[in-house]
Amino acid sequence: MNLKNIKTRLLFWYSIIIIIILSIFSFIILNEFTKLVLEKQNHIHTSIKHLENILALWIPILLIISIILGYFIIKNSLIPVKKVIDEVKNIEASSLQKRITIINSNDEIEELVTTFNFILDKLDDSFSKIKRFSNDVSHELKTPLTVIRGEIELGLRKERTNDEYKTILKSTLEETKLLQELIDSLLFLSKSNNKEMKSKFENVELDEIITDVISQNKELIKEKDIKIEFKKLDSISCQGHPLLLKILVGNIIQNSIKYSHKSSKVEIYLDKDILKIKDYGIGILPCDIENIFDRFYRVDKARGRGGYGLGLSIVKSIAGIHGFEITVQSEYDKYTQFTINLKTERGVS
Repeated sequence: MNLKNIKTRLLFWYSIIIIIILSIFSFIILNEFTKLVLEKQNHIHTSIKHLENILALWIPILLIISIILGYFIIKNSLIPVKKVIDEVKNIEASSLQKRITIINSNDEIEELVTTFNFILDKLDDSFSKIKRFSNDVSHELKTPLTVIRGEIELGLRKERTNDEYKTILKSTLEETKLLQELIDSLLFLSKSNNKEMKSKFENVELDEIITDVISQNKELIKEKDIKIEFKKLDSISCQGHPLLLKILVGNIIQNSIKYSHKSSKVEIYLDKDILKIKDYGIGILPCDIENIFDRFYRVDKARGRGGYGLGLSIVKSIAGIHGFEITVQSEYDKYTQFTINLKTERGVS
């Protein structure tokens, strides 16, 4: 019998009590009948009457004793539950770091406490991320809005020439575009639903997406004098969301071009299982690699310029929707390589 189960334990002890009570009752009855036999009482009516009196006296007594003992057994078994309830009542949204004291009882109560603490861990982590996310959003929105307000106030301070107004409007437009990009990225990250996205999967040619992205960034490639070198470019197709896959590949390739040293190269390798994109540029410090997919995370000022730290977070989110695994290898001031494992959700043509 497994006494680690609360119900089994209660049933076991209560059964012991009932057995003891019935044994005592049986002993009393047997003893009285023995007396009657020894005294050779021949009057059956008197014997039955005497037995009725014994039953009327002892049954209520034994019943009361069994109820009292059962009450104390149940109360004692539920003491740990009461302690857990009291500790749970003291946990609020501002104190999610608190944990319920684990009771080493090896039963359902300990399992419940362990599960509850596990839920608290996840809630605490989620609340921390939400709080950090809210703070980051407030900070990131503040900068472009401050610039826009400053430009408008500057333009209204006095009469200016058409060229000056155009300059102010151009600067305001650039900040507005960045602000819109930030908002669009935040909306994508907050609303991306795996089931909804997967319902729109279709057969996508990855090699065609890569060539399209490179074509769209030809001005940036020309400006930095970057050579695009294909180490391998197989004709690969997979099941995925066409627009999301283009964003994924586009963000990585744009970063690779943007952070490459001038007149260097970007290497691209694509086969049935792997997509690798490698740039020879400013690189990433080892202490930053594990955080680069976090929202709003930026590494040094050089690699963080002109963005909000959301591009790679979106890349990670899209990779997760498609079941791809993405990793980064880098050596500071030498190279950075993004590797996407396509095995999980691929369909090779």
